[in-house]
Amino acid sequence: MSLTNLSVKRPTAVSMFFLGFTIVGIIAFKLLPVEMMPNISFWDITINIDVRGGIPASEIERRIAIPTEEAVSSVSHIKNILSISKEGNATIILEFEPGTNMDFAALEVREKFNRIRNELPTEIEKPVIAKYEYMDVPIMILAVTSLKRTPEELRKIVDEKVKNRIQRIEGIARAEVAGGREGKILIEADQYKLQAYGLSINDLVDIININNANLLAGEIKRAKDKYLIRTIGEFQNLEEIRNLAITTTKEGSVIRLKDVAEVKDSFLEPVAYARLNAKPVVSIYVQKESTANTVKISNLVNKELKNLRDILDKDINITSTFNQAEAIQQAVNQVKSSLMYGAILATLILLIFLRNITSVFIIASCIPLSILITFCLMFFSGLTLNVITLSGLALGVGMLVDCAIVVLDNILKKRDEFTKDPNNLAVYNLDANIEKKLAISGTEEMNLAIITSTVTTIIVFLPLAFVNPEIRMLYSGIAFTIIYSLIASLFTAITLVPMLTARLKIKFPPPKQQTPAPVNENQADTKEQPASTPESPSVGKFQSLYEKVILTVLSMRYIIVVLIIIVSIKTLQESTKLEKEFIGIAEQNKLTIFIEMPTGTRLEVSDKIVQLVEDAISKKPEVKSLTAKIEPWSSKIYVELIPLNKRKKSTAQIINELRPITDKFEPAFIYYEEPEEIGTKEILIELYGYDYESLKSLAIQVAQRIQTIPKFTDTKIRMREGRPEMHLNIDKRQSAMFGLTTEYIALALHTQMRGLVATRYRGTDEPVVRIKEGREKLELQSQEILKMKPALSARESKEVETIVRLEEKFRKTFEALRRITLITPDRERVYLSQLSNFKFEIGPSEIWRKNKYRMVQVSANIGGTALNTAAQKVKEVLRDLTFPKDYFWQFGGNYDKMIRNQKELGFAIILSIILVYMILASLFESLSQPFIILMTVPLAAIGAIMALRITHLPVGMGVLIGAIMLGGIVVNNAIVLIDRINFLSHKIPGGYGKKETLKIVSKASYDRLRPIMMTSLTTILGLIPMALDKSESSGLWSPLAITVIGGLTISTFLTLFVIPCIYLIFKELKIGRGYGL
Repeated sequence: MSLTNLSVKRPTAVSMFFLGFTIVGIIAFKLLPVEMMPNISFWDITINIDVRGGIPASEIERRIAIPTEEAVSSVSHIKNILSISKEGNATIILEFEPGTNMDFAALEVREKFNRIRNELPTEIEKPVIAKYEYMDVPIMILAVTSLKRTPEELRKIVDEKVKNRIQRIEGIARAEVAGGREGKILIEADQYKLQAYGLSINDLVDIININNANLLAGEIKRAKDKYLIRTIGEFQNLEEIRNLAITTTKEGSVIRLKDVAEVKDSFLEPVAYARLNAKPVVSIYVQKESTANTVKISNLVNKELKNLRDILDKDINITSTFNQAEAIQQAVNQVKSSLMYGAILATLILLIFLRNITSVFIIASCIPLSILITFCLMFFSGLTLNVITLSGLALGVGMLVDCAIVVLDNILKKRDEFTKDPNNLAVYNLDANIEKKLAISGTEEMNLAIITSTVTTIIVFLPLAFVNPEIRMLYSGIAFTIIYSLIASLFTAITLVPMLTARLKIKFPPPKQQTPAPVNENQADTKEQPASTPESPSVGKFQSLYEKVILTVLSMRYIIVVLIIIVSIKTLQESTKLEKEFIGIAEQNKLTIFIEMPTGTRLEVSDKIVQLVEDAISKKPEVKSLTAKIEPWSSKIYVELIPLNKRKKSTAQIINELRPITDKFEPAFIYYEEPEEIGTKEILIELYGYDYESLKSLAIQVAQRIQTIPKFTDTKIRMREGRPEMHLNIDKRQSAMFGLTTEYIALALHTQMRGLVATRYRGTDEPVVRIKEGREKLELQSQEILKMKPALSARESKEVETIVRLEEKFRKTFEALRRITLITPDRERVYLSQLSNFKFEIGPSEIWRKNKYRMVQVSANIGGTALNTAAQKVKEVLRDLTFPKDYFWQFGGNYDKMIRNQKELGFAIILSIILVYMILASLFESLSQPFIILMTVPLAAIGAIMALRITHLPVGMGVLIGAIMLGGIVVNNAIVLIDRINFLSHKIPGGYGKKETLKIVSKASYDRLRPIMMTSLTTILGLIPMALDKSESSGLWSPLAITVIGGLTISTFLTLFVIPCIYLIFKELKIGRGYGL
């Protein structure tokens, strides 16, 4: 028993089946994760190594970056290795081939790194190996504010109570805090007093460290129990530290720490400021792991913030000032709206053509049911709700009713034919099951056509399995969504539609249409009437006009086909002029401003420049909020604009207005970036070599040439200028005479200048109880404990670093540096100037390496210029630039991806057409008829290219995916038409001549005019909301919709005239004779 037979005969079971899918589909929809685009950015593993002691960039590169690169270079499937060495930090980013199992890759990276970890300098902190991209923009920025507290007090609260709770959330890679000053216990020594007592600053470090400890001394066993013996020596307050005995004089007087140094609960010098709308705040910058879902992480952070508000004081406020999840949710909601409006427009088209509520209800009911079934399959396939999958669903909305339209139209036609015959009237009135039989036969008669059209649409996505994993993962969502929705629509068409048609009596007024003449005098049963469905006057007039025009067109078939071939060739020539892009540009209501200062600039100087920029930006009425992170050399301002539909200017226009103003703020170099989910509006040139000075010279020449290209802005060399340094060349012979080593001198100098952590000052959450004797002393009443808790300060509740260094006046100037004294093993004093020579130098502040070459990047903002056009212009200006031996340049960023992906997608388009031909040949058992059907593909290309030229859209991934989809969609109309021609041809016993063939073709074209128009218009109008969408991020999906609309519109119109002409030409030339034609 067929599915159709089963559904018609068991309507209750079928109803319960669809009801079950409805319930599960709603649940699946609620549970599907939401994101902007499919996550294709998780092929990176970052090794971050912080280094104590202020080791310069060149030494970081030599001692840490290069050994780490060598160690991990043998990890499987590594594509690129990028390392960034700067003072106090080494970052190594490993980029893997798409499709790599990143869990295994992370394990292998850790294993390789651990083999050389002990060979790295002892100054390194615990390395962090995580799956995130070093250059990732924070997904959230949180601002902590209070009207009652200083930034320093807020920073302490954030460090102690907020940061770790945020960072512990699953999926968060790091949470960085900026603003306020970090609290420390500072012990600043007087150099003269140390000299007077014969002490070095390292002596203070050792004495403080060994006197701050709680140690287990042993145990005492008694008859029934056992006591641990602990010596309690940890500092309980600052007064204990100040009164710590450090030495004695010859007279026996005790010298305490407070006699030679000032002990204070203070703060380190600020390393960064944070502001919200020009007001000081403490900010938390949240970065997610590459594989984590942005919207999910945002929701978890917001949930944790709600919990924090319950435990923090009421005056403390934590708000989100930058949240990528908001833009993602807005984009997804916009596509959902387009989907809904598309479904409404498709339903209106049905109502215009059918003009019967029952018929419209039957067909329209397929839309929500197919969508809910699709949600079920998406959920169990691990897909997400993003603009790609929802674009596929929006595209599928109009196609969801295609099968149902064809099936219902044929059922009504069968019933109309049956009731037209007077001999069948008695049977129709007496047989209660006649409606069921007609529904079953009408559906099964169209099985070949609807299965073929569905399979040809689905099969076009098979070639995506052969493209590179990055594009496959990016667009597999749209493929699976369309496949799922079409399978669901096919299933509803062969089950739900005949069941409802058999159950619901569709009544129409008597038709008033002229009937085409019979094919020949002896064959009256080919004199079919179209289903007696009422039509609007405009539809009826169009059908009458088409009936007349098709005969004229068929009589001019050779001229028509030649004209179409000429137009197709001309259009393909025009396609070579289309610009190319990687992925569509997404307009968003956010932008980032980078303020680059000369190397060595003090924080206070940078802060003044940033304030000027903030003042200029805040005057723009389109600006909603500003979040600034100010650092000495490189600062950022994250700008949130009001929504696009509430402002008259685009983000690019606002940037162009700001640029002339901010360019005046010297010596800063200020540039702008618009955040995008994938890629940026930049072109990147990477210069490779070995010597940084040579690379710098080449980079300057490249930048100067790129600046001459029209429409290129913000040209910059991504190379930090060297910072001024004072080099101390240790006289090893002289230092050896005093019994000092280079390492000892460097460590002692570091301790006096920058400070060294002597110990950690730690209070406890419970009061410390010192036990003297007796078990009765072991217990305290709970009331006493509660009374003692308030005596503990907030500072004493957490560990705080205790840093020992010289007072500022002894380390402030170069002259003071020369007078710094060291203590020899013989307890003699020696000045630093006696052991070393002082020399001013310029040292690199950052060293970038890629694949074991040193690298410098030059970039420029290309604005609205297409990526391929921008790359071509760069090649032209750099063509005659001479590079030394072993030095070279190449494009970075998205250019290589664009070239590779477009070649692969071009191959996928050709392969999809071949597969469609093979499917059609198998189902029609003909080699020539599939060729006729595939003539719709160049017709679609004409429309798609015209649409792109009219809208000035470049060829990006969305356009190419739309082209692949067109290959499976446009053939459906021709399939229905050729299937009808075959059906009428088979009804004529024996042969038939040229005149009869002309009538069969014209009649089949007339019969299939309405279903072809309905299926095409529902698809086209279903995509209109997406194509017209001008909201933020619409550039990611509108090119796909415009491509399909243009291709399908022209193809549908021309199919109704050109395909009949080609069929007749093939018939006359006897092409495919013996193969089914």
